[in-house]
Amino acid sequence: MMSRRAVVAVGLLLATLSSSALAEPLKVAIPQRGFWDSSFVDFALKEGFFKDVNLEPEIFWTEGGAQTLTLAISGSVDIALSNGTLGVVGAYTKGAPVRILSAQMTGAHELYWFVKADSPIHSLKDAGEGKTIAFSSPGSSSNLVLLNLLKQAQSKAKPVATGGMPATMTQVMTGQIDIGWGVPPFGLQDIADGKIRIIARAREATELRNQTIRVNIAHVDKVAAKRDALTRFMRVYARTVDWAYQNPKAFDYFAESARVPRALAEKAVADFYPKEALQIGEVRDLDRTLKDALDYKFTPAAKTAKEVEGMDRAENARKELIERLSEPIDLTPERLREIVQSLRSKLRSAAEQGKTELMVMRFPTALCTDKGRAINNSDKDWPETLTGRPRQAYELWRDQLKDAGFRLSAMIVEWPGGLPGDVGFFLKWGETKR
Repeated sequence: MMSRRAVVAVGLLLATLSSSALAEPLKVAIPQRGFWDSSFVDFALKEGFFKDVNLEPEIFWTEGGAQTLTLAISGSVDIALSNGTLGVVGAYTKGAPVRILSAQMTGAHELYWFVKADSPIHSLKDAGEGKTIAFSSPGSSSNLVLLNLLKQAQSKAKPVATGGMPATMTQVMTGQIDIGWGVPPFGLQDIADGKIRIIARAREATELRNQTIRVNIAHVDKVAAKRDALTRFMRVYARTVDWAYQNPKAFDYFAESARVPRALAEKAVADFYPKEALQIGEVRDLDRTLKDALDYKFTPAAKTAKEVEGMDRAENARKELIERLSEPIDLTPERLREIVQSLRSKLRSAAEQGKTELMVMRFPTALCTDKGRAINNSDKDWPETLTGRPRQAYELWRDQLKDAGFRLSAMIVEWPGGLPGDVGFFLKWGETKR
């Protein structure tokens, strides 16, 4: 057992991670249960990642981006994931109190359009005037991708909002609409069984290749009131994306959620979800999104990226985080009691799982004088590059825990754009399992 002195010392390290030591609830709206990229919060809950940062998310599944956006605008949820950027831009320019927290999907990849196997339509060029083609809801990513595909194919088919995929499949199979939309693994078995055929894929929309088509958002009041919790949430989200592409358990969870065989779930990810598309660090090609919003009448007048810069809170939030972590933490007796209580729970949970290490802090490389190069290169003098709270955390370990046999390691845990992004501090004890 650790002594009380050691518990308090580790607690001081954990204090630098968040502004609240007690688990904080978050209401999270996520569209279309059963998609790979709608599953990351569920994965993180199953793996206990949110416990590491004192969060308790509650998921509210929706039928699509429009419903998710509505929940964000009304303030009914704390964060809304996977919203069509087109719809968010349109809502913002009309005065909706929403802010973008991060990118969610960049480039068009997973969407596809299909027909019944006996349909005479073999491509969008065959879908002329009088034909109908589905998308989920106005302003969604399926809406944006479809409009681009129709323009590219010079097709005069009529776009129709059909809602979710099961309802869309029914409308296609009963002849109510000519071309349906889908996202794998939905429909893959029907394709294999020869019931339907894919006639177009989102990746054919070449103009969208580097454009962020979906974003994660929150109401402006939620951003102000829960900035720290939202920052912690997005860090876990990024961590889970990395984990999902490295750990085979993710395919088991995905197959269970989507109610498909594991092999089909794995094929869906391999064929339709490139990991690089799920970067959250940068909302890309906003100028093109603004042009699309005007062309497709989601905004009444032309807007520039400068005019809507207040919509994107991600970069500003990161700057504020860096500023906050630059200052050593002020520990009151009340705060310390909370930290110790939370720490005991964390250590007990880690021990029960047979773990011998715990990530006690994560921070941007901007808090290193060399932007994390020494840590990345395992330079023995890496502690000398630390500033602010990371420096405070290191000194607490050095002065109070090192002699008790605890080890502290630092490593780069996030690589946005291939460059060092965040550093993780890991406290280790006993024999570390690898």
